[in-house]
Amino acid sequence: MYLMIENPGECSIEELTILGLSTAREDTDKIGQFGSGSKHAINVLLRNGINPTIYLGKQKVEFFAEPRRTNDKNYSIVCYRIGTKKVSTGFALEYGELDWGAIDMSLREFVSNAIDSVDDASKVNITTTDNTRAKSGTTRVFVPLTPDVQRFYNELFDRFLNFDERKNQTILEKTEKGPAKIYRKGVLVRQLDSHKDSSLFDYNLGEDLQIDESRNLDDYSVQSACARRIRKDTDSLSTIFQALRRDDVIWEGRFNQYSLVSYKSEDKEVWQNAWKNAFGNAYLCQACDKYASDRATALGNKVVTIDNGEWYTSCRKMGIPTVYDVITDLESKGCVPCEATPNAIATMGEVWSWFNTLGVTRDKDCPRLKCFKQTQMGEDPIVFGYYDQKQDTVYINVEFDTNKKTYVEELIHYVGEVEDFSRNFQEFTIDMIVSACS
Repeated sequence: MYLMIENPGECSIEELTILGLSTAREDTDKIGQFGSGSKHAINVLLRNGINPTIYLGKQKVEFFAEPRRTNDKNYSIVCYRIGTKKVSTGFALEYGELDWGAIDMSLREFVSNAIDSVDDASKVNITTTDNTRAKSGTTRVFVPLTPDVQRFYNELFDRFLNFDERKNQTILEKTEKGPAKIYRKGVLVRQLDSHKDSSLFDYNLGEDLQIDESRNLDDYSVQSACARRIRKDTDSLSTIFQALRRDDVIWEGRFNQYSLVSYKSEDKEVWQNAWKNAFGNAYLCQACDKYASDRATALGNKVVTIDNGEWYTSCRKMGIPTVYDVITDLESKGCVPCEATPNAIATMGEVWSWFNTLGVTRDKDCPRLKCFKQTQMGEDPIVFGYYDQKQDTVYINVEFDTNKKTYVEELIHYVGEVEDFSRNFQEFTIDMIVSACS
């Protein structure tokens, strides 16, 4: 029994025997590009004790290897017999043995070459047969049907998307749970068995996925190429958002922000629509945003927690609204605003009079004053006071409403329009000291 791979058109003997010769290299729609696939395919089979027979129309070509020796080194030369003529190819059987070992790599190349030779993969005929025979106007590859060859044939439609409508799909729904399967131009080039995480999707990529001449792919390139496709697909993003909310362990959770984030307005719109499809008008937060989440919820908002750091950051950069869009920085620290206490009002009046006396108010009026109650948990730091620049309001912790030091600090923020730990803050404070001592 043989596996037969047949396509219309007669391949030339040069395409099978001259290294680097490729008829598909300049066509980005074609699978092949290196001009080495068919040579590696023949070598892999020969190294595994399998002699392929290829018919170029009516012309029969049989490949085999013969031992050679040079400079005290043994090797085998790959030869072929065409008609009654025996020809040496000029490349050794050992060519590619460090990277090309599995029989399915060989069969993958033969099928890919057959697909590249036609404009419609349905014209390619792959079947089993009892004998080898020629057919004019076609190229036929016959491979003895060993168990490994039979297994490849059984998995044909899982290894190639080119024979049905899936060839035009980029992001593929999985038929069973497991590692991501990565296709390039419809051909399975890698299954990420080294990653224990199951993927939500399989991926069919093109020129954006770079491979080397051994058809190897590194993890970073695969993840980046898949992330760049995902970030443009509304439905797939919605599915991933929902999985991340459930805290599912998925391969897509490994994607990083550098590949996910795009600064194109149309891509941001895709993300925002995907978020709305998944969660409506919910606001995004992380698990560490407990105070912010609780406060946003108390104000009547729906909150969704995604604790994957790369995806959380990507969502924010792509314009997904967060809980910080509906609450203040003060509320995010577990502080709930309330009216100023009598002690706070009196203390503010006294400290503000110091600023007036020292002449450092910069012609500003006393700011609005409010207090807050802080819900403190564990080792959360105590917030004594806070100046809200947007509301032009000083907030004081009700537990420390007579702490004059806090009032001084917040009024420096207000009057000087300076930030904590800044040089401007230091200079304003020094000016006050000088004024007080003069």
